[in-house]
Amino acid sequence: MEIVKTDNMTNTNTQNAEAVAEVQDLIRKINNLLRHGPDKYQHPEYYVDLMGDELIKSYGRECLEAAVRQVVKRSSEVMTELSTKFTALLKTFNERYFNNNPRLRGVSVEVGYWVGWPAIWTVGGSEIRLVASSEAIMVRQLLGAMAEWVHPEADPCYIKEMYLDEAGAPIWVEPAMRGLSAEQFIAAATREPMTNEEYMKKIFGSREADREVKA
Repeated sequence: MEIVKTDNMTNTNTQNAEAVAEVQDLIRKINNLLRHGPDKYQHPEYYVDLMGDELIKSYGRECLEAAVRQVVKRSSEVMTELSTKFTALLKTFNERYFNNNPRLRGVSVEVGYWVGWPAIWTVGGSEIRLVASSEAIMVRQLLGAMAEWVHPEADPCYIKEMYLDEAGAPIWVEPAMRGLSAEQFIAAATREPMTNEEYMKKIFGSREADREVKA
């Protein structure tokens, strides 16, 4: 039987194609920024390209480009409020997940606004510097940095995805959690710790389930 396209099907296909094109355009703009725009003194237009048309219309490109220059020129400055907040979290996490490890005592967190990598940067052996982003994502970044600080010789994948997961640490950021404050995310994403046996059962059980689905 021949399938006849209805107007609704045609509209859906058109909308999907338009949505795909918008996403492709967004990816190009992001890559433009990452490759050419993070410089502190040049290319503010790449930042503005990512802003909505309404925002650009309201302020004008010239005003927004000036604002970009102002922010990125100060990217080396420490954001005091966020830095204080995440330094306090580091101390809490050290007691909760790292048995108050002496390597993390006296370590502070600095938060700054910059685009690109590294998202985490250690400075002078006594600071962990985080890029300003969603606070939920920053919590995950901080825990990962702390784990690598304590176990620099270990496989980062094991430390982040197994040790912290087994401990019930808040490292999994669901899309709906991105807008949460650090405190809200920690409350929502922290779980009861598992024994190693329970964790292995969880890992191998999920792999077995995946194999059954594929079969």
